[in-house]
Amino acid sequence: YTEMMLRFGAWLSEEPWLSQRDPAAPIELFGTGSADAPIQEFAKVLLDKRHRQLIKHGKKLADFNPEELHALRIAAKKQRYAAEFFAGLYSPRETKDYVQSLSVLQNILGAINDGATARRLLDEIAIGEDGIREAAGVVLGWSASLAQRQRLELDRAWARFDKNKPFW
Repeated sequence: YTEMMLRFGAWLSEEPWLSQRDPAAPIELFGTGSADAPIQEFAKVLLDKRHRQLIKHGKKLADFNPEELHALRIAAKKQRYAAEFFAGLYSPRETKDYVQSLSVLQNILGAINDGATARRLLDEIAIGEDGIREAAGVVLGWSASLAQRQRLELDRAWARFDKNKPFW
């Protein structure tokens, strides 16, 4: 971590990200870009990599279990934050739809994860009294209903995300 922070600080202070010194330089900065590459090239490599990961996950979306959906949520979250961070390098019109579709996708996946977490937590509770079992059943029913609606919405949200062209 210390080495990465020192390298990153040196990279920032030299400002190579404003203009590339050597156009033939390989792209390799922290696994995603060159210390000599301009920031837009760095952004493109990073955003491309994460976008490809999301698309790869999305091909099997219908078969995903809660753990896989959670992993997809984390991937969408990382891509959204990266896209928002680098959005200032591009026109707002180009970035808006992409970032917004990621936000919707992340929210739906979050709601589905909340339902799975509620079920897991309720399963961990030692249920001995009828009142507790009944309350747990109500919560589980509500949670399952919400998750089912969110699962249907997930397909629509994924289709909206998938039709967006990357803005970088």
